[in-house]
Amino acid sequence: MQPARRVEVPRGHTLLMKGPASARCVSGRVEVFGYRPPANELIVARPWKTLPIHALEDSVLEVSAGPGSSTEVLDFDAIPQEWRELPLRFRSDFRVAVLGRVDSGKTSLLLLTMNERIGEGPIAVADLDVGQPEVCPPTTFALAEVSSPTYRLSSVKASAVYPFGFTTPSYATGRSLELIRRHLSHLAERGRVLINLDGWIDGPQAVGHKASIVRALRPTDVVAIETEVEGELLEACREVGAEVHHVARPPTVPRRDREERKRAREMGYSSALRDASLRQTVKSWLTYYHVLSDQPVADPERYLLEVVRDLEAKSIDIGLEVPEDFGAEPDLGRAGAGLLSYLLDDGGSVLGLSLLLGFSRERNLVRVLTNHQGPIRYLRMGALVLSQRFEEIHVVDPSSLSYGR
Repeated sequence: MQPARRVEVPRGHTLLMKGPASARCVSGRVEVFGYRPPANELIVARPWKTLPIHALEDSVLEVSAGPGSSTEVLDFDAIPQEWRELPLRFRSDFRVAVLGRVDSGKTSLLLLTMNERIGEGPIAVADLDVGQPEVCPPTTFALAEVSSPTYRLSSVKASAVYPFGFTTPSYATGRSLELIRRHLSHLAERGRVLINLDGWIDGPQAVGHKASIVRALRPTDVVAIETEVEGELLEACREVGAEVHHVARPPTVPRRDREERKRAREMGYSSALRDASLRQTVKSWLTYYHVLSDQPVADPERYLLEVVRDLEAKSIDIGLEVPEDFGAEPDLGRAGAGLLSYLLDDGGSVLGLSLLLGFSRERNLVRVLTNHQGPIRYLRMGALVLSQRFEEIHVVDPSSLSYGR
């Protein structure tokens, strides 16, 4: 971080702060997405995130900026008036689903709504954006109960995290809907719920997927940012009685390119696996699943070998010799990689992430990299190969594999 500098922000103006950066208000009053930080509270913008710090009165901010960050004082409120008015239009027992493309401001609008209405009681937040989630690691979705305002959703602790295995539902729409119905269908019966949808909205498959979520979770309101609600999705909204609200995307919401979104995901894996270490446990003590099925996998080594073969078929060279047959032991760990996998409890929720490295037949062991300290009973093997520095290498389509058949 560079040395802190003081920035004056007149009343009604906004300091647009792109991370990595931090700021604290040393005089005056400010707000971030409707959250009013106490004096001297540190407001942190993570890499590839931008925070609008709006001055409610003439204010002075002490700002520290990291590499690649930027700050700009705007002479207007970066949050449009229609956004500020929208949360007041929802009924007291609202269930609001927020819809929009990638980087349209869905999380920002959800935060604004949450902070505006949190004074009336706790709010359930369902984070279904498996590619860029805030409440949980990428490739998972989560449910959280929020009882106090905050300027960043990532500070909220999830009450349950569920594995999906992919960074977009387009890889497995049926499985996505199956898991949402199984784990979140109870939300259709309760009020005070905010639902953050993923950014896959273009094309018939995407529209059908969002329509099915609407039918499953029955929101009272659907907020569409910079997108039309039509066709099957509009029919679904009418079926459940959801009011549709169209709002514009603020011009100050930044667009990230694909590489920036990938790096943000990698930061999410790294955070979820912080301080991970190698664990070896008896292979036969675990029950194994793969991402598309709840039927146990009888031969997890074969699944891992087919993942390695898929890497070879896609000409992705990670310096690992591919075994000729299933008599050999697949070992991603030797190549400094692993298969992103999920340690589960009895109910199927995530206890911790892991990188599945390999097996030892001779010693009847499975090797994983994880920071989970408790016993391991269930391992859901994923579809995403990561380096041991948590960089994305490859996504495997399990439906093309022949394991367990």
